[in-house]
Amino acid sequence: MDYRQGDPNEVANKVATINKQAALTKLDVVKKNRIIVLPLALFTSGYPNIEAAVQLRLGMEKLGLEPASGLKGTLPASMGYGVYHAAK
Repeated sequence: MDYRQGDPNEVANKVATINKQAALTKLDVVKKNRIIVLPLALFTSGYPNIEAAVQLRLGMEKLGLEPASGLKGTLPASMGYGVYHAAK
């Protein structure tokens, strides 16, 4: 979940913290870097929950975990949400 608190490295820092937690490093989602970033606003009750579900599905499709559904989300790709890719 991305709070967008002004830190441009917020997501990278959170992922780094997750990767340092012994219990979490055993999870497939961490081992296989299957992290999908969504904005906090999508976790409020109502319509945003629908967009959150769409974004999760689209992320799983990009990771090859689900077949293409034809769904279209409303978040612009330029906002940086979706499947997390670590900077190299």
